[in-house]
Amino acid sequence: MSYSAFWIRMACGMVFWVAMAVCGSIYGCAGWSAQEKAGQAVYTALHLADWAQTRQIAAEPEKYHENNPYLGEHPSTGKVDLYMGATLAAHCVVSDLLPHKWTVPLIHKKINPRALWQYLTIGIEAGCVASNYSLGLRGEF
Repeated sequence: MSYSAFWIRMACGMVFWVAMAVCGSIYGCAGWSAQEKAGQAVYTALHLADWAQTRQIAAEPEKYHENNPYLGEHPSTGKVDLYMGATLAAHCVVSDLLPHKWTVPLIHKKINPRALWQYLTIGIEAGCVASNYSLGLRGEF
């Protein structure tokens, strides 16, 4: 492993653990149900898979292109790492800020905004990972 690859892996690992600390860790999110903790763990796993696949896109610009308009067609691995790390941390923060229960005005029905957010983003990430996988992207850090 090259010197720079080592530091990239170290940085990715640090981003992951910081993101988990931001939301209180998947084992200790204060006030979270077991379902919500599992949802965050599933999202994180899919996000890390997408991150690895997107790094592969960045490493092989002659073979692949990125569809994320923010990253552009041929992002650098540095830009990928910054974006993916920031969005993972942001997801943890948003999940933690959303309430567990909320009553919808007018219909007076209780919903779980945190779980809805997690299901929506799990679906998006699963779609991205599956699409990338079908293109031959296996993604390795």
